[in-house]
Amino acid sequence: MENILKYNCGICGSELRVPKFTAYDRNFNTTGRVFKIIECHTCGVSQTLPLPDLTELIQYYPHIYYPTGSTSEMYYKNHIERFQVDKLKKIQTYSQTGRLLDIGCGVGHFIRTALNQGYVAEGVEFSEAAAAVGREQWNLKIVSGDFLSNEFKPESFDIITLWQVLEHVRQPREVLLKIHNLLKPNGLLVIAVPNFASIQAKLFRNRWYHLDVPRHLFHYSPESLTNILDNCNFRVDNIDYHSSEHNYAGILGSVMRISPPGESFIHKLIRKTVATSFSRVLAKLETSISRGGTFTAFSRKY
Repeated sequence: MENILKYNCGICGSELRVPKFTAYDRNFNTTGRVFKIIECHTCGVSQTLPLPDLTELIQYYPHIYYPTGSTSEMYYKNHIERFQVDKLKKIQTYSQTGRLLDIGCGVGHFIRTALNQGYVAEGVEFSEAAAAVGREQWNLKIVSGDFLSNEFKPESFDIITLWQVLEHVRQPREVLLKIHNLLKPNGLLVIAVPNFASIQAKLFRNRWYHLDVPRHLFHYSPESLTNILDNCNFRVDNIDYHSSEHNYAGILGSVMRISPPGESFIHKLIRKTVATSFSRVLAKLETSISRGGTFTAFSRKY
């Protein structure tokens, strides 16, 4: 407990006192290092500790983490577009037009879909390799680098989105405060993150696929994220627990490897049939009682 008491929460600054469990890089095996998952008793967010510095963190992102090769038109139509359209349908219930910034946009799949639906969309992406693909292949407006270091005009966006990004951010409070500055009055902020209060998270613990240590630095529940957003002057209007893209994958990836290198025919057959079907059924059940493996918070600037 002495070592735990030396850590302070990266969001509210309180002393961290609630150890949950230890974890390692089960998904990509980029390091043999063991990390602690510790919950803040004040704001309720759990944190991966010790927090990697930026140089160390970059080493934990393998090349395959960024889908720079998944840019063919057929791949987009068959595997990507429907998920992006689902996201936009949710946004359209709040705002059907406007200038949109997607933080952590990758190669820009969501930006591309938003543009097709009439939004004025652009993005910022930490990986220059991923950003370059979107700029060169689809002529998208994507700047690369750290969001906090990029210059944007205050109150210049109607909508800002972070799809499975906030959990990767080393300074989440600073990011949210900057977003508040960039949004127009009553602007919409959409944040999707893994649900640390989900049934699958509680069941699999350090084997949970969406824990994704050490790339995921902070682990949010709907309650803890709502409190943080309120503290940063955002009013949460709705929490959505459905994600056909991510919820079942959290279960599937926890019970078996997802597309491992050199995957055998038998492993692939089981993964694509029985395991996937079973995971989808369980994901629907937990989602139906608002305990889905991920959640999306829709909030307004005030």
